[in-house]
Amino acid sequence: MVCQLINQLTNQKLISGDYMFSGHTIILTMFNHFINEYTRGEWKGLHIITWVLNFFGMFFILAAHEHYSIDVFIAFYISSRVFTNYHTVANLHHSVKENTGTDLLSQNFYFPLIGYLEEHTKGIIPNEYEFPVISKLFHQKTE
Repeated sequence: MVCQLINQLTNQKLISGDYMFSGHTIILTMFNHFINEYTRGEWKGLHIITWVLNFFGMFFILAAHEHYSIDVFIAFYISSRVFTNYHTVANLHHSVKENTGTDLLSQNFYFPLIGYLEEHTKGIIPNEYEFPVISKLFHQKTE
C-alpha cells in the first residue's frame, strides 16, 4: 500500500511493491498442515488429497503469475517450518512434563508465546474428529 502511494505520488515506478513471500501459498500450506495434524491418521486418502491440492495450488499461483517462484517456495518453507516447529515444541513440552514433572516452558526462556498458548492444555491433543450433527442424530440417548 505504501509502495503504491509512493508510485502514484511520484508518477514513477520506483518500487515494485512485491513481497518476499506469498500469502496465498501460506494459506494453502497451513490449511494442509492443519488437516494433516488434526485428523485421524487412518484418513490417508484425505492427507494425500490435501498435499496434492497444496502443490497444485502452488503451481497455479505460479502459472497465473501472481508471485515469483522464490516467493512461493519461501512461503511454503517458512509456513511449514513454523507449523512443525510449534507443534514439536508444544508436544515435547507436554511429553517432558508428563514424564519428569519438569515444566520446560515455565521459565519463559525458549518460546514465551508457546508457554502462554499451551498454558491451560492438559497434554497432547488426540486426533479425534466427529460430525456433531450426525452423531446426535444416530447416537441419541434412550430415556
